[in-house]
Amino acid sequence: METITVLPSGTRIQMTSFDANGYWGRDFHPSEKDVGFIGFVVGNYVDTYDAEFSPLETKKNVLGGTELVDDEDYSFADICYVVVGADGKKLELMNHEITKVQDPE
Repeated sequence: METITVLPSGTRIQMTSFDANGYWGRDFHPSEKDVGFIGFVVGNYVDTYDAEFSPLETKKNVLGGTELVDDEDYSFADICYVVVGADGKKLELMNHEITKVQDPE
């Protein structure tokens, strides 16, 4: 079993990779040149899939700290975070494209 914990709004993240095939429903697509982008989580979309990777459900703005555990209810989950940078730029980034970073002191 795999557990993914949803990051809460306000979490500071950095884009560390680019997945051209990630979350096809994105309105604010990143590009390879956005790797290194730093911003704050302002929302999310959580998609769940069955064992054949057929979509089961999409939930919007799942509460931060929620743990998603693959079990008998679904086989795979993906999170797309809505992220805004200091300059107001908005991107939608997959959980595997980002890492949490510490706020500067």
